[in-house]
Formats: sequence, C-alpha cells, structure tokens
Amino acid sequence: MFGPTLKKGVKLKTEARVSAPLTKSRIIKDAKDLALKVVHGDILGVECAAKQEPYVILKATGSVYVWDKEDEYTWMGWVRAGDRLVNTMKFERYSTGDIFWTLQEHKQFPIFEEDLRTIIGCYETVPVRQSSRVTGAPPPQRIEMIDKKREITTLEGLCMHNVNSEVKRRERPKAHK
Repeated sequence: MFGPTLKKGVKLKTEARVSAPLTKSRIIKDAKDLALKVVHGDILGVECAAKQEPYVILKATGSVYVWDKEDEYTWMGWVRAGDRLVNTMKFERYSTGDIFWTLQEHKQFPIFEEDLRTIIGCYETVPVRQSSRVTGAPPPQRIEMIDKKREITTLEGLCMHNVNSEVKRRERPKAHK
C-alpha cells in the first residue's frame, strides 16, 4: 500500500497533494499581503493589463499608502480616494530577452497594491561606465536578473490573464451528416 489509508478505504499519495489553487481572489490576497512588506528601493514584479506588456519591472520609491486626493488618471488606471498604492519608477529591457533592465526615472507612477506579484530579490546591479567627456546626470541604474527562470517565469505565471488564458478545446466528435 502507498501512503496512509483513510477509514473509507481511500488511499492518499503524498505526490498527489496539491497546494491551494491559484485563483483570482488568492492572487489578490497574496498581493495585498506582499505589498505590506514593500520598502523604498525594492524591485517589484507587477501585473499589467496590456497584452503586449503582461508585466512590468518597477523600483519602489516608497511603501504602501492610501490615496486621499481627488480622482486622477495614471498609467495604471484611475486612482480614487481610499485606493492603496505604492509609488514606483519603471524599468525597461535594454537587451533582448528578460535578463537586462534599465531604470527610466522619468517614468514614475503609482501602482495598486493588488497588482503586485513579487518582490524580486535575485538580481545584480550592473555597473554603468560614464564617459569622462560628458557631464551631467549620472547614468540610470541597470540590473541583471541572476536567475531568470526563478524571477521572470514565476512573475509570468502569477499574472492573472495567464491563469485563465488557456483556450478550452472541445473534445467531442463532429456530427456526421
């Protein structure tokens, strides 16, 4: 016999046990819990509703706060009084793939706490050489994802549109006429 046997004769196998299902309400609850841990400087993986950009990588410029101003339209949508937000700056890819990212300090906007999917911890800051002939602002921060599979693949899997995007196929035979 494999595994413990219940009184009704049902056999359980430890390999068959599954963790809690990945549902919309579960993802949002986890996002709200995670948002409470965000501090200035954290690198965040956030779901985005755009098909061409299902997620964004952002740098937190503060922690969670409650919006108490008038309604305002932002890059992530309408913000209304009582919404819980985190102010951020956007990273964009600077090479092919999802490994290298550069900070775009001019792209600052708040995100809703329920859109947060992960706090990225497996990255390295890439030193950027600045020309000695050019004066002005320092070059933007660049990061490299050390473990792309762990960080980006996990983030892609947590985006809700990916959870239910599988097209259901009908497995019924065609009627012959």
